[in-house]
Formats: sequence, structure tokens, C-alpha cells
Amino acid sequence: MNRVVVMFALVFTASMAHGQQVQVPTEGQCKVDKAVWSGDVISTSALKSLDEGPLPARELLRRALEMGQCSVAYGKPGQDLYASIANAYKSSYDNRIASFLERHRDFWQLFIDEDAAGHR
Repeated sequence: MNRVVVMFALVFTASMAHGQQVQVPTEGQCKVDKAVWSGDVISTSALKSLDEGPLPARELLRRALEMGQCSVAYGKPGQDLYASIANAYKSSYDNRIASFLERHRDFWQLFIDEDAAGHR
């Protein structure tokens, strides 16, 4: 189930970004956001708070995407805090989707049925 939820999240993420031009943040912006946002992901309790906290799902995704871009552009192998932060925000985003699908199982079944029918 977890694997399917992740696949659903990736498809959803791609559909949200479709058609939008991607602007890579400056290195300065990456450093500032890394400094501010790293506090959200430094401990298990911080991650749980992120999962259940006030940030909307779109903001979690935006931060994950930005830190991913920073990782590709400016990250250093073996010490890439950008990638760690991106993974934490993406994980919280995925957890939100999974929780939604658990609460609304009819949507999950609709996805399964439509996918089986060839709707992509």
C-alpha cells in the first residue's frame, strides 16, 4: 500500500507542476531557506509536528521541490542537507495524502477502478 501511495503522490506532484516553468532558487535563497526550515526536520518530534502541523500540503510540496532544486544545484555529496530537508517535507506531504486516502477510501477505490479501466 505504501508503495502505491508514493506512486500516487508522484503522479499528483507531476500533475501540479505540469506546464509551470521551474525557476531554480539562487544559492543565497537556498542557504536562507535551509537555515530557517532545517528546524522543522531535525528530530522525530519535529517531523511528527510537520506531519500534523499548520503548513498546508501545497507548502510542504513547494518546500520539498525547492530544497530538491537546491540539492541538485548546490548540494555537496555526502553532506547534502538540502536533500535531507527535501525528503522530510516530501515525506510529510506523502503522509498527508496517505491519511486523506485512509479517511476517504472511496477516492482510493475510484483511482484503482479508473486506472484499471485505462484512464491515465
